[in-house]
Amino acid sequence: MAIEALVQAVPYVGSSIATLYFGRKSKQQIERLKDFYHKLNNDIEDVKSSISSVSEHSEDELINLIDEIHERIETERIDNKKRYYRNLYKNSLIHPVKKDNFNERKYFADIISRLSEPHFKIISMLIDTRVKTPVSEIELNGAKDSLIKGFVQQLENYGLISLEVENIQGFPSGIQINRQAIITELGQSFHYFCLKD
Repeated sequence: MAIEALVQAVPYVGSSIATLYFGRKSKQQIERLKDFYHKLNNDIEDVKSSISSVSEHSEDELINLIDEIHERIETERIDNKKRYYRNLYKNSLIHPVKKDNFNERKYFADIISRLSEPHFKIISMLIDTRVKTPVSEIELNGAKDSLIKGFVQQLENYGLISLEVENIQGFPSGIQINRQAIITELGQSFHYFCLKD
C-alpha cells in the first residue's frame, strides 16, 4: 500500500506503527493520513539536515507523541490544524522528544484540537506585537467584543497568554476592569512548535 510506504519513509515511525494503523482504519482516515504524510515528507525535506538522531529521543515518548498526532489527524478536517500538527511533528523531530518535554508536546496536540482559528490569530498577533496589548484593542474580522473576550479568556485558561489588569473604571452602574494580554513562555513555545511555518 502506497500510504504505508510514505509512513515508513518518515524518520522513526517504522513498520510497527504502519501495521497498527493501516490494518484497521477507514478509507477516509487513511486518506487524511496519506495527505498528512505526503505534506510532512515535503516539509521534512526542507529541514532534513536539522532532524535529530533517533538516539537523542526517548523512544516511548516519541512513539506516544506520533500516536497522539495520528489520532488527531485521522479525524481532523480543518487544513490549518493539519498544518499545525505537521509543524508539531516536524519540530519534535528536530528538537528531540524526551521524558521532560513529552507532556508539553502532548498538551500542544490537545490544544490544537480544542482551539479555533480566532484563537490562533490572537496568539500570532500577540507574538507579533511582543508587548502587552489591551484586550479592547484585539480585533477579529468584526467579531463582537464579548466573543473576543471569551477567546482571550480561553487562551489564558490554557496558559498560552497572561491577562493583567490595565485599569479599573468606576461608573454609577458598576465597575469595568480593563485587561491587557501578553503571550506567556508556554504560548511562545506553542507558537514556535505548532503555528510558525
